Amino acid sequence: MCNGRAMPDTTQELIGSADAERILAISRATLSRWVAAGKLPTAGRLTGNGALVFRRGDVQELARRIRATERSA
Repeated sequence: MCNGRAMPDTTQELIGSADAERILAISRATLSRWVAAGKLPTAGRLTGNGALVFRRGDVQELARRIRATERSA
């Protein structure tokens, strides 16, 4: 809680590919490969243009795991 109000749950917030790429520090091509390989789950596609969307929490968790692996290497 913050100032008597509940903190927003950002883990379920949906983000687009550009934000996912920025958080993970990867290219669009790498993001596409990771999605195809099942390394990063999608939350769906936008109606109309079919753009992929991701749960912010999933992206942040993957970024955390990548950083942990890099530190232990």
